[in-house]
Amino acid sequence: MKPSKGSLIFFAIIAGLILLLFIVAENPIPLLPPLIALALLALTSSAGWSLFAGSLVGVLLIGDGSVLLAPWRWLTDHLWPSLASTWHWSALIFTLLLAAFAAIVEKSGALAGLLAKWSRTADAGARSSRLQLSIVGLGLVCFFDGLANALMLGRVGRSLADQAGVSREKLAYLVDTTSSAVACVAFLSTWSVFQLTLIAGELEGSAFTEPAYLLFLKSIPTNFYCLGSLVLVFLAARWNWNPPPMSETSARSPKPLPTEPSASFSLPSAIGPLATLVLSVPLAFWVLGGKKPFPTSAADIQAAFGTSLGPYALLLAGALAIAGAILFFPGKKSAAFQAIPSGLTSILPALIVLLMAWTLGSTLGQLETGKYLAGLLGDRFQITYLPGATFVLGCLIAFCTGTSWGTMALLMPLALGTFLSMIGERGLDAAEVAPLLPAIIGAVFGGAVFGDHASPFSDTTIVSAMACDVTTTRHVATQLPYAVLASGCAVLFGYLPIGMGLTPAFAGPLPLIAIIAAVLLTRRRLARNQ
Repeated sequence: MKPSKGSLIFFAIIAGLILLLFIVAENPIPLLPPLIALALLALTSSAGWSLFAGSLVGVLLIGDGSVLLAPWRWLTDHLWPSLASTWHWSALIFTLLLAAFAAIVEKSGALAGLLAKWSRTADAGARSSRLQLSIVGLGLVCFFDGLANALMLGRVGRSLADQAGVSREKLAYLVDTTSSAVACVAFLSTWSVFQLTLIAGELEGSAFTEPAYLLFLKSIPTNFYCLGSLVLVFLAARWNWNPPPMSETSARSPKPLPTEPSASFSLPSAIGPLATLVLSVPLAFWVLGGKKPFPTSAADIQAAFGTSLGPYALLLAGALAIAGAILFFPGKKSAAFQAIPSGLTSILPALIVLLMAWTLGSTLGQLETGKYLAGLLGDRFQITYLPGATFVLGCLIAFCTGTSWGTMALLMPLALGTFLSMIGERGLDAAEVAPLLPAIIGAVFGGAVFGDHASPFSDTTIVSAMACDVTTTRHVATQLPYAVLASGCAVLFGYLPIGMGLTPAFAGPLPLIAIIAAVLLTRRRLARNQ
């Protein structure tokens, strides 16, 4: 599909910003692979080939420049190690299991019937809003894993979105935004232990002795980007708020819904598979990593989710989810098994793109692109501005590399290390600057999630686009204005006031108020243009 004018404009803006950095920075070679991949993606809409080209350029820059040896080095030094990684191959299999699960749920028609019942109304506009809110609500329920959320809701919601007059691009935005952002702030998810490990590792032996879990909870109100994104997605669903280029796709006539739900619809058949999926992830981690029959403290839960058997826990959870979907499948169980092959084949293009994204990430790791960008964070400002600088740098790293977890792993030690160094070198009172610590942690997490919403190299971005049957280019271009609004409000009304001396507790509501005001002020004008 040829990229729209809006897609090219938005990608041109981002590419121009990166190109400006490329021109003015010293030794900008580490930025060349993502810049080439981004430009090709904007021009061709082919995520797989664009990522492959970017990673191949990275291989040439890493090696001796030999074009003949580059494909072999790409295969042996980057593709194969990506496949050999335990978390990567388990993520591939887990994604296949979730695709099979989604196909069974889609085949049953039960969850679609539940969504249709919730969105059923005589007014077409209200039907669209009701369906969008239902998708957002289910996205909040699947708080434990971003990929599971995006894959399941995208597959199930496609036909309903067509019936309600909701564009596939808007559906992709809804499921993508309620995936990473929810998992990042959830008290218990596949993300949480990784986040806790980062916090605890950097503060060990410092003057700050609060438990990592408590610091994580305190960081949630200062994770302005994730919270703002969730408020914005609710408003965008409730009022059908579509800034360009999303507005170019939203004007579709809704198809008539059947007067009654499908005969296969029943509340147990709709809720049962979803409940099994939600419960299977924590159950699998507890079975493989728990040390006691029942958790009695936050430390027990943290230990269970921090098990080295995490990849296998995901596979067990996927198998349990499929078993639950088959168990609650209405009618003949043979139909459930027949749906599995279609689910597996439908996700294969997304898996190929994921592999290309990982190979690009591997080359960027050897080129130290992330460290290069992280080096832009200096200590030539007041310590109160550190949360804002951390967030902006996190956005840049996550956008260029496409990995939220990699951004967290790189930026957390840098940001907290800088924070601790500033305290020591400037003779600051640790107790006085302690309120900044949760804000810095929240800034790391929020900046990393921005990449999941704005980067065409992100796995959740790719899976969301594929699950909703839109191109990665189109999905990122239509989602980018929402991400830019949420990130801009986070900086201007959250981290900047903190830098000017406002406490994080008082700054917390300001970005959310700014987002609500922006939507209210533009709502009627955008509605007239649709």
